[in-house]
Amino acid sequence: IAGNQFYTDYQDPWNATLTKAPAMVCEGGITVDRTVVSAGVATHPFSQKPTTINGPLIINPFRDDTEDYSAVQIAEWNSAEGKTVYLYDFRRQYSVQRPIRFFENTQETFQYYKGVWTPVVKCGSDVVTLNTTVGTYRRSGRLVHATFRIETTSMALTTGGAVVISGLPFTVAALSDGGLTVSPIICSRAGSGIILAQTNPTTKDILLLTNSSPAALSITGGTGLTIYGSVQYVLTE
Repeated sequence: IAGNQFYTDYQDPWNATLTKAPAMVCEGGITVDRTVVSAGVATHPFSQKPTTINGPLIINPFRDDTEDYSAVQIAEWNSAEGKTVYLYDFRRQYSVQRPIRFFENTQETFQYYKGVWTPVVKCGSDVVTLNTTVGTYRRSGRLVHATFRIETTSMALTTGGAVVISGLPFTVAALSDGGLTVSPIICSRAGSGIILAQTNPTTKDILLLTNSSPAALSITGGTGLTIYGSVQYVLTE
């Protein structure tokens, strides 16, 4: 009833360990307009805690923890990942929109991923044994940014040939769809020239090119190889 005042202590009815204001939650449709604290007035009123709605879309209308209160939390059960994926979290102090995810991998327009990949280096038909190989990637929609760090102190090549780095996390798009991109890299075999990393359309490969012609970088011997670089490319649909 409008105008009525209620008094309560600092104890949350669903979690007795919570003793911070405001702790009053009313049943039915009554809303806490204010909570009087001695001579002060609490600035964060809250209404009742409805039952969580479960199903394909999970809605927690009111959630408590030891430090903050959340007015609404929306999630969904993602059968492809076998877990609950939280989409939105509207809290007392801030709100969060989670990365957008989809049930099927084909629905990838707005997907965001991050992870690691393992670069594999070939010189012609010879696979190079690497001492250090590190690859990371970030994907936003169809755009992928992949980094790589490759080091070896011994080549042990039989014949050698054109250098190819394979193992990209996603297949590069076709040439007509923007699959060919070029980025400068650091390479111990560059000499005084510049070595370029080119994504090879419709594959998971990176070709290393010299800046003349351009021509493929070819290695037939030597004792070591170091390559640091990154590529940004469009993946195939």
